[in-house]
Amino acid sequence: MNKIDVCPQQILSFNAPQELNVLQHVVNEEWQRNDSNYYSVDTFLHKRDEYKDLCRWFIECLQQVRGYKRYMFNGKFIITQCWANKTTTGGSHHVHNHPNSILSGIFYLTDSTPTRFTAPLTWDVPLIQTLNDEQTTSTIQSECGKLLIFPSTLLHGTDRMINDEPRYSMSFNTFIEGEIGDVPSLDYVSINK
Repeated sequence: MNKIDVCPQQILSFNAPQELNVLQHVVNEEWQRNDSNYYSVDTFLHKRDEYKDLCRWFIECLQQVRGYKRYMFNGKFIITQCWANKTTTGGSHHVHNHPNSILSGIFYLTDSTPTRFTAPLTWDVPLIQTLNDEQTTSTIQSECGKLLIFPSTLLHGTDRMINDEPRYSMSFNTFIEGEIGDVPSLDYVSINK
């Protein structure tokens, strides 16, 4: 038997202008613990003035993704929630996805432990199969100023951190504001703030 790998996935990456570095603000956030890492108490950072320019850039990147992936809807992607993450020595970020979101983003504020993305195989059939160890996994290095945008259903997390300096990042979720589908096809939906 031979194996042929097909259908690779994409995560889209953007590099932020240096003037959008908000690390000094993130470091001063109030933190709460989540398993073996921390996230900001305020999970609506996109509504605050000190993050306004960065989040405007996130929206510009989302609009580029919309055009590149040819998403068809009348409206725009909006950020529904945005928070900061902090991982310290020995910590990690558990494997998870982002429900109630279409696209998600990770913005790295420091160079540190990479993010590991995992996708189930199309052959996985849980009803007739035990847990399959053979999954598609890719690792992307965290680099200060790099933004990753990916489908919110994609599993991701980090390995245990061995660095002495904390790992800082920001994450966000999105949804559509506008109209999807059309009336004659009987699949029309209007989503407003």
